Amino acid sequence: MKQVIPASKVISRYYFAFSLIFGLYLMSHGHISHGAGFAGGVIVALGFLQALIVLGKGQVSHIINENNARLLMLSGISGIILLSAVGYFYGAGFMANVMPLGKQFSLLSSGLTPFYNILFCFGVTGSLLLIILNLIIADKE
Repeated sequence: MKQVIPASKVISRYYFAFSLIFGLYLMSHGHISHGAGFAGGVIVALGFLQALIVLGKGQVSHIINENNARLLMLSGISGIILLSAVGYFYGAGFMANVMPLGKQFSLLSSGLTPFYNILFCFGVTGSLLLIILNLIIADKE
């Protein structure tokens, strides 16, 4: 592996923090403006990919590994299924909104949609991290 210059490590830390914050912003405001769980999940996964490339797998393997990525993906998918069943158990139908609606264009205006965005973000981030980690493993073989 090539030696990484110190400036790229410093920039990498700032970019990683920015990508996490921006991905979480898109995830939480997806029902009001552009973006949602998918876009937020992709941006968060790209932040992890950039940290993996700059710092190397050895330094970030305690955070970015297959078990954590699989857990993140499965928790997102399982949460979507469970949240979808809540409306069914309330008698409103599968994936129905059971929360009261708020004012238009306010953050708490969309019922269950922000929770779906959070779970989609977990699922997408975990899926993309699994793909990235499997590509790295396949490259070594």
